[in-house]
Amino acid sequence: MGETMNEDISYIKLSRKILRWEWYLDANIKSLFIHLLLIANIEDRRILGYLIKRGQVMTTYARLSEGSGLSASVIQRGIKKLVETGEIKADTNNHHTIITITNYDRYQGLPRPEPPPKKEKPKAEEMTPEFERWANQ
Repeated sequence: MGETMNEDISYIKLSRKILRWEWYLDANIKSLFIHLLLIANIEDRRILGYLIKRGQVMTTYARLSEGSGLSASVIQRGIKKLVETGEIKADTNNHHTIITITNYDRYQGLPRPEPPPKKEKPKAEEMTPEFERWANQ
């Protein structure tokens, strides 16, 4: 679902502040959270009729277990703890869970805006005097 991405061109930021995070010494919860950062959408996209936003992932506990190497019970405990302390939100139904990393943009930075399109200068024979003044501003 939300766990496929081109690893060759994408990365996450991991601040050294994580060393002071309350869950840092819990290897399972730390591993789960880093896994969530790695698989979260980096841009909004539609999956199975749902809009999954930047910083969210649509998954199942079984997929999280498979992808992270953690047991299903560790995943359930970790999700519960991360929800309780506000690091994530989890919306579950019978088919999947949509996990939102609460401060994703603060952790990963805001997405870069698209550069404005470049003004293309028409050929000299296509320029009117008004257009030429505008293009040369």
